[in-house]
Amino acid sequence: MQSRSCIFLKTPLLIITLCLLAGCKEYDDDTVSSVMSANNELPKDFSSTSRATNSVAIGDIDGDGDLDLVAGNAKNQANTVWRNNGLILVTSGQELGAKDTKSVVLADVDGDGDADLIAGNIGINKVWLNNGVGVFSDSGQLLGGNKTYSIALGDVDGDGSLDIVAGNAGVNKIWLNNGTGTYKDSGQSLGSNITTSVALGDIDGDGDLDLVSGNDGKANRVWLNDGFGHFRRGQALGTSATSSIALGDVDYDGFLDVVVGNFNGQPNEVWINNSLGVLYNSAQTLGTSDTTSIALSDMNGDGHLDVVAGNYNGQGNKIWYNNRRGVYIDSEEELGIYDTLFVGFGDMDGDGNLDLVTGNDGQANQIYHNREDSITTCITLSPKVDLCWKSFL
Repeated sequence: MQSRSCIFLKTPLLIITLCLLAGCKEYDDDTVSSVMSANNELPKDFSSTSRATNSVAIGDIDGDGDLDLVAGNAKNQANTVWRNNGLILVTSGQELGAKDTKSVVLADVDGDGDADLIAGNIGINKVWLNNGVGVFSDSGQLLGGNKTYSIALGDVDGDGSLDIVAGNAGVNKIWLNNGTGTYKDSGQSLGSNITTSVALGDIDGDGDLDLVSGNDGKANRVWLNDGFGHFRRGQALGTSATSSIALGDVDYDGFLDVVVGNFNGQPNEVWINNSLGVLYNSAQTLGTSDTTSIALSDMNGDGHLDVVAGNYNGQGNKIWYNNRRGVYIDSEEELGIYDTLFVGFGDMDGDGNLDLVTGNDGQANQIYHNREDSITTCITLSPKVDLCWKSFL
């Protein structure tokens, strides 16, 4: 991949950046201009340092218009609920189960208009129903007895209700929602791997949700949906020790691509959709850290999906900027030196920007506030030249 050089023309209210070849880093007064900062607009940390948070679910659980958090914790510690009152995060005092939880997701599974919680555990997966004001009760459902590492929710059978895909150590399972938040096993067993991550999205452009499973030590797999929730084996993607899968249109062609986070020092990968549902390896290598979690978001306001990689073993979390064509440039920024197990995005402080939430092992979980108060405009001058400028508010 060719390197890029940038020339900066600066005025008091405008920075014009002429970027050549394939990506862009912005400098201001000889320092890297970060779009993320940990500060006290909302407390930057939540949860105690003794917990290992594998997953964080982000959503408005109490109907007050701001985003709250549920931390899914390991080591037989209870999952915890954190309420956002618009100024600070406070623990609700609720402790949901005491399992080794690997994945938590918030969504309205029973159709009553509030966000319920699905917890994927090493053991029995649980459905926790919201009473409308952020108090959860155990539905009593026992979904499987596998080692579940990842949960994805989506309407896989087209009936308008949210179904569950459980990525397991063993066979992956599909649980179908009857419309009231009650689940039944579809009877499908997808693969026989240690699946660490599952993601739902329309890979082949036929209007239904397909499945991508990230596996440890075996090829990642695309599973194609027939529109009625029945999946058939599709393409194999690489053979790395994968810990996280994220779907998004990274090259802006209208089709979902796949970003793969890998462990054991193997590089993270970007797989591009050819618009026919076939993915090819872009040959990009996004670092060689021990990545545990991948998230996509437009972090610099240019309308394209950037990558945040949450890393383990004391390796800093990394930001990779999209050059507007699906080619990623290392920002050379590190967000904390933690043992991070989860990264995700939500507008935690209500300023219209997506903030970064991290779940960590043995260290306080963190919120990084997006402090970019500017408008970015880019014009393509040629296939290899972009003119980008940032107007500061």
